[in-house]
Amino acid sequence: MQSNFFRLPFGVDFPGASKIAEADASPLAVPGLRANAAVYDQWEFGGDDGSLTGLVNAQALTASGTGITLPTYAANYMTIASGATHGLSPAGITDSNNWTVGGVFRYTQPAEAAVSKMYAVSSTDTAGLGGMAIFDTPTERSIRFLTRGIATTDSVALDADVADGDWIFIAISESADHRIAFVGGHSPVRRDGVKTVRTGGLVSVGNNTYQQANYLTGPAVAAFVIVPAALDADGLQQLYLETRARMKQRGITVF
Repeated sequence: MQSNFFRLPFGVDFPGASKIAEADASPLAVPGLRANAAVYDQWEFGGDDGSLTGLVNAQALTASGTGITLPTYAANYMTIASGATHGLSPAGITDSNNWTVGGVFRYTQPAEAAVSKMYAVSSTDTAGLGGMAIFDTPTERSIRFLTRGIATTDSVALDADVADGDWIFIAISESADHRIAFVGGHSPVRRDGVKTVRTGGLVSVGNNTYQQANYLTGPAVAAFVIVPAALDADGLQQLYLETRARMKQRGITVF
């Protein structure tokens, strides 16, 4: 039934009215954000440290170590400080064998291992005690995925049209009996195995004392997401497409 509550029985002349450009309007709901039950939190960086607060559940990303150098901000991304201790973590979630962690990062092939990048990691504050890690390598244009307890480290080679400075979506899904490594636009790689969960290990964007000799270049990151469930290949693809669309709205093209 149509309601007449907002209808007037007569016309109102308003010659001074102006049209608002669509580009100047903001939606009441944020498109592409998943329901609270489906996401631990989702961050989109840029501008200032206000972007360290999650868009879904207002979880704050903070540095867990000492002697921290804070990230720097561009309009629509941030750059983690280089070094072994400057990764940022939410306090309310720790290493798990039932989760998905991913984000949008700027890719540049490193010249050597010491300056390669740790994109995301779950770790204690002691080097080498990580549960999972996503990082790059100077020997090939690929993203590598490590899960403690699964012997094989999987690599996903980047397409030839991904140049240095381009943005890519990468994610890792871990369950009780397998891992899925995912790079947007590429086929997911599944690896069966049982993870060794690092009790109390914090998940971070950037290096959180996982490795103190290599992976010391701080990554540029535009978005980060933690899902408290192991997404399957279709779920990872959907998360990639949602994130890619949101990044396009913010002026970032994701491969």
